[in-house]
Amino acid sequence: MCIRDRAKQREALRGYYATTSFMDEQLGRVLGALDSMQLRDNTVIVFASDHGWHLGEHTRWQKRSLLEESARVPLIVCDPRRRIRDRSTKALVEMVDLYPTLSELAGLPTPDHCEGQSFVPLLNSPNRRWKRAAFTHFQTAETRGNGVRMPNYHYMEWRSPDGRVEEELYDSRKDPREFRNVVALAAYSRQREQARVLLAEGWKGAKA
Repeated sequence: MCIRDRAKQREALRGYYATTSFMDEQLGRVLGALDSMQLRDNTVIVFASDHGWHLGEHTRWQKRSLLEESARVPLIVCDPRRRIRDRSTKALVEMVDLYPTLSELAGLPTPDHCEGQSFVPLLNSPNRRWKRAAFTHFQTAETRGNGVRMPNYHYMEWRSPDGRVEEELYDSRKDPREFRNVVALAAYSRQREQARVLLAEGWKGAKA
């Protein structure tokens, strides 16, 4: 979605910021209720979103892309039983990892057909080595896109119904806003091939 009218852009920004403020208030009410019922020390709290949101970056608005602003989501996990608190990690996790993670935290078995990998080990050791990639998918009537987010690189592959394939590769260390596509540069050939292999293997091939 592209919004060219400046007034509509400001309106979209106001709506997004208002939604964020409203959500923040509701989260505060939930946490307040847990405290009032003395349940905070016996409750695992997970805060997450199902997708990111473009606010004009790359001339895009809303979601519907594989770019970082759309694919990356906030994720906060609070388990009062954990020894390590108030720590962040640079390890890659995916939305499909939430199910096995919550199952393990609740002491429940994870079905064999469940995709993803529990990231409970990261809650105990945030700096440990973890999975090699996270995956995204986006499809329209005209094209199908798949993304591979590696620790330092972000690769995207677009396939059209007529068989055409277009690729993107971004160096997340030098270009975190993803403006310079380096997929055709010889200096990045190893990263490009690594991403292609990871995409073919899928989430199982990227597990820690």
